Amino acid sequence: MKTHHDIIDDFRAAMRDAGIETTAAIIGDGVRHRIHITGQKSGTLNGAYILHLDGKAAGYFEDFQNSIKANWKSDIESKPLSNAERRKFAQQRATKEAEQQQQTAASQKRAAERALWVWEHSKEITNASEHPYLITKKIQAHGARLYRGALIYRLFDVHKNLVGIRFIHPDGNKRPLKGALKTGAFGIIGKVKPGDTLLIAEGFSTAASLHEASGHPVFIATDCGNLSATAKAVRALYPNSKIIVCGDNDESNQGEKYAVEAARTCKGFYIIPPDAGTDFNDLLTEEVNDEN
Repeated sequence: MKTHHDIIDDFRAAMRDAGIETTAAIIGDGVRHRIHITGQKSGTLNGAYILHLDGKAAGYFEDFQNSIKANWKSDIESKPLSNAERRKFAQQRATKEAEQQQQTAASQKRAAERALWVWEHSKEITNASEHPYLITKKIQAHGARLYRGALIYRLFDVHKNLVGIRFIHPDGNKRPLKGALKTGAFGIIGKVKPGDTLLIAEGFSTAASLHEASGHPVFIATDCGNLSATAKAVRALYPNSKIIVCGDNDESNQGEKYAVEAARTCKGFYIIPPDAGTDFNDLLTEEVNDEN
């Protein structure tokens, strides 16, 4: 029967054989841990593992960057974890989580400072013809600006602090500001007045189209996975407002799924376009074309 240290060594050897080398401590507490992989860019956490040590030890490891993923199990029974070992692993996990939180906070602070600098060095847009994305989507800028050829808009947290910038390139490719807060961060089109109905949309073009069609303020979640966190933040800011989550009707049905979850989170409502594979920019642009 092997000791837990022996099994951790075996697990680390299996990772190494698969091409994943790390200097991070391996914690056998059955919890998923993110790790830095030796040789990859400093500060990245492109690896992950889970290791259970009770009974017949087993786990998995993964390298996201190189698409390596494998399950692992020991052929030899291990001793049950002692109370001292459980306390040790719990302390290791707590220490690691605290370090990661500190690193994340520092990264988000730097990103917020960078966001302010970019915004202050950007150019105001006076006409939608100044950026191909606005022309393609048939929308106005609504306060968005230009920075090195990209359309940019600001992202805020629940305290209305500037936390990031979203870049939209002429070809429609979107990217966040590296290191910025994502979960619960949102953009906004329009000014909120008492009694306003508030809308939440996934992206900038859908938000712009909804605002232009309805006149309501629209919060931008940036993607469907952030709808619920954005809805929670909007509800915290405006506890008495009616909130409608406007999801995309994509082929995968993920847009509706996340819109429903977000509506429940904020005790609001949700709507999606009637046709599969469309969003509200598609729908409202089509309606304008039909009128003309």
